[in-house]
Amino acid sequence: MDILREFLNAFWLRPEVALIKTHEYLALQEFEFTEPSLDLGCGDGIFSFISAGGRFGSDFDMYQNVALTEQFFQGADVFDHFDPNQFKADIRKYPEKKITYGLDHKASLLEKAKGLKLYEETIVADGNKAIPLPDQSLNTIFCNIIYVLDTDVLFPEFQRILRRDGKVILQLPESSSEQSMVYHLYKEHGWEWARLIDRNKYATTFTGEHEYNREYWDKKIERANFRITKQVDLRPDLVHKMWDIGLRPLFPALMEMYKRLAGEDRREVKKVWVDTLYEVLLHFCEPEWMYEGMDSKPAYRMVALESS
Repeated sequence: MDILREFLNAFWLRPEVALIKTHEYLALQEFEFTEPSLDLGCGDGIFSFISAGGRFGSDFDMYQNVALTEQFFQGADVFDHFDPNQFKADIRKYPEKKITYGLDHKASLLEKAKGLKLYEETIVADGNKAIPLPDQSLNTIFCNIIYVLDTDVLFPEFQRILRRDGKVILQLPESSSEQSMVYHLYKEHGWEWARLIDRNKYATTFTGEHEYNREYWDKKIERANFRITKQVDLRPDLVHKMWDIGLRPLFPALMEMYKRLAGEDRREVKKVWVDTLYEVLLHFCEPEWMYEGMDSKPAYRMVALESS
């Protein structure tokens, strides 16, 4: 599965992120994505770049521009940093099609996204406020972080900026996404190891803005005068648990290793790292055996919405 290797190349120090991005990519292939479009909450654009067919060279990864790693466990966004002298967009192949708009509230992430030449235009804006685009201007809106945003603002905005037959593609949480987090073991039992693994991840993922179950989202979608036209199960809860723990507790130490390696040494270490992880994680990219053989449940679903 070449797509897993592409995500591992970009996220090699956080292989659990590469794994969930592979699952998101596979789900997204089930949906039609037509221009003009908006990638809402696009961040640095890496996921959408790869999903659109772009491919990075071996010298590219998301760790070139990182700061404040000493505050990582206090919730600092270490990727919210851009130094043009440290950012090299080693691109092997550009996507065949561009996305019309990429919107995010972090200007530094959009500066990285600009280097990928994926978006026709990037927009710095708060995703919880009115979207600065004209009425009926889009065919597709994609957002994989809707569950941390204000849908009372955004759903009416989606209705406003979508064309007559336009659609919204969203990633929505199922109940197992919240219930399976390791944080609950600390909350219920006071186990220190669970707190050290969580390190504020639960709080930043599940902000309390919404409930995390299908009934809640189906009702919210219906009240916003949308209907679900397609849905695909996403991320078995076993994979979700792997993502929840992963190598995140080691990230500051891994970044120290990253900074001390340079040039050919880093390339050689990265190749061994990616090849080794690929052999293991490849088996977790096929969800059927987890659903059928391990009674896993989907932690998320991807849905397409159209105006009802």
